[in-house]
Amino acid sequence: MEEFRRQTGTDPQDALCDLLADLLHWCDRSDQDFLTALRRALHHYESETCQCVAWLPDSPERS
Repeated sequence: MEEFRRQTGTDPQDALCDLLADLLHWCDRSDQDFLTALRRALHHYESETCQCVAWLPDSPERS
């Protein structure tokens, strides 16, 4: 994140949001599905931390 901030000059409080926006732009240009990748990343996070991300649209706890 620090390298991203150095490269872009973004403020600490905006860095994550700016990075995510840049990734969305990259997905558009690269014909990638950002939401599918985000869901996969969240599932990886759940597996690695044993924490359920209940706000995911396809989470079993969301019913």
